[in-house]
Amino acid sequence: MRISNFPITFKHLGFALLLPAAFVLSGCEEKVEEQIEVTPRVKFEEVFPDDSQRIRNLSGQVQAAETSVLSFPINGRVIEMAAELGDSVEAGQMMAMMDPTNYQLAKDKASAQVRTQKAKLVEAQEEYVRKETLYKKDLVAKAALDTAKAALDTSLSEVDVAISELKRAERDLEKTVILAPFSGEVSVKSVETFTEVSIGQSIYELEAEGAMNVEVLVPESMIQKLDYGHPAIVRFPGARGLEIPAIVSEIASQSESGNAFLVKLSLQKPEEAPAGEGRLFSGMTATVSFLLDSETSGPVYTIPISAISLQSLSEANDAQNERSSLAPVFVYDQATETVKRVFVTIGKTRGNRLEVYSGLNAGDKIIVAGVSFLHDGMSALLWRPE
Repeated sequence: MRISNFPITFKHLGFALLLPAAFVLSGCEEKVEEQIEVTPRVKFEEVFPDDSQRIRNLSGQVQAAETSVLSFPINGRVIEMAAELGDSVEAGQMMAMMDPTNYQLAKDKASAQVRTQKAKLVEAQEEYVRKETLYKKDLVAKAALDTAKAALDTSLSEVDVAISELKRAERDLEKTVILAPFSGEVSVKSVETFTEVSIGQSIYELEAEGAMNVEVLVPESMIQKLDYGHPAIVRFPGARGLEIPAIVSEIASQSESGNAFLVKLSLQKPEEAPAGEGRLFSGMTATVSFLLDSETSGPVYTIPISAISLQSLSEANDAQNERSSLAPVFVYDQATETVKRVFVTIGKTRGNRLEVYSGLNAGDKIIVAGVSFLHDGMSALLWRPE
């Protein structure tokens, strides 16, 4: 049999031999690819509620819950200062004394005047009784009785005036001594011994023991979100480690400088407060952290924008009548080792992240990379760094 006159070289022969081998290998590869199914590893992020953007921190100042400016309500010269700055005092303890000499003399004089007027009253009473007896016997005219009655009434009035003057002098004498109105600590000492002071001049400032407040200026954009009893956490740069809960106790009805409103917070009692290091002093700086209401009543999560499945976004919009606040993400199911597509309600952006108001639960593992290659129910394994 004649094959051909065309000469067959080694080159052609090699090509001819390779063709069947190539077809055989190609068929093997297709067969292997059909049999081996690769499960992708997906990058994930575990989500938890994020309140960081709902917390507002404001700077405030520690103040004693009860303070009192102690002063003399009379003029005079201070002869004794019984407490020093920083001293602890008990309620009713003597704090300062003014020279009582002049006020003691005034009291003695008023007391003598009372005795004098009472003696005159006795004489006026006796005279009236005598004139009344004579009038009844027709021995004196009615005018004489009336004169005796007028003298008696005048004497009674003069006794009352004298007694009032004595009481005033006694009060003035008592005012020469300042007593602590409550137990506390001396925060300010304004004068020294032998100083001449006037009415109302500050002598001491006393702060009550224990209870402390924090005063803070709240901007008008935030004041509507606060009410009496609103909770807060207070930290103190000068008392490191100390963190005390507080509640709003007073809200000013009128703004101060910069349209800010003065708000007072009552600190929790020390025995109920969490343990910490440091001691509070009036005037210390405080940082007040308010947790404000968000646009939703539930927890707020944040997720990377890369977790949004853009190819499914149109389906999400159709499902919600084209509401753009709904977006699809993939959540990993540990039990079945699959990814599940869920629709979440998104809100504001925070840099390269989005707020999520619904559709997620704390601890959910969302896929944050390569979501365009995923589909609902797809098998996957979690990628973890070696």
